[in-house]
Amino acid sequence: MQIRKAEQDDFDDTVSIEQKVLYPELSIQELESWIESEDNFEATIFVAEKAGKIVGSASYEIYEVKGSEIIITLDTLVIDKKNQGQGVGKQLLLTSLREAVKFYQKAGRFKVIGLFIQTDPEVAGFYEKVFPAEKLQKKDFSSVWKSGEGIILLFVPV
Repeated sequence: MQIRKAEQDDFDDTVSIEQKVLYPELSIQELESWIESEDNFEATIFVAEKAGKIVGSASYEIYEVKGSEIIITLDTLVIDKKNQGQGVGKQLLLTSLREAVKFYQKAGRFKVIGLFIQTDPEVAGFYEKVFPAEKLQKKDFSSVWKSGEGIILLFVPV
């Protein structure tokens, strides 16, 4: 498997995976329109590729800037359903995080001091397995939505 910076030709494949896994209620056209309407100037996108096929993507953005230090946020981490549970997500997350830190340090001469992740409670366990417990800071906001669902906020010093 190869982890690499996304190219323009990867857009359709990454949108298709996001639509199937994360946003099944949206059509491909709605999701494409939403993604294209966002200000992606600072976004850094990576893909996982197996046998020439995109099987996942991870995207990062700048969350906060204080002088020459920044905190980045994991905007999206998504793996095609057929490839989940095979270590693809962990490898994509760790490799892309390392490359995102290098990108932001080189591009803006920023020192990346941390990674911020907002996730659903049922997915938080994945991140807790990837990052050492002594580094991971977690805030649980249960039942914040009318539906009774909550969110988990995670911070990892880099």
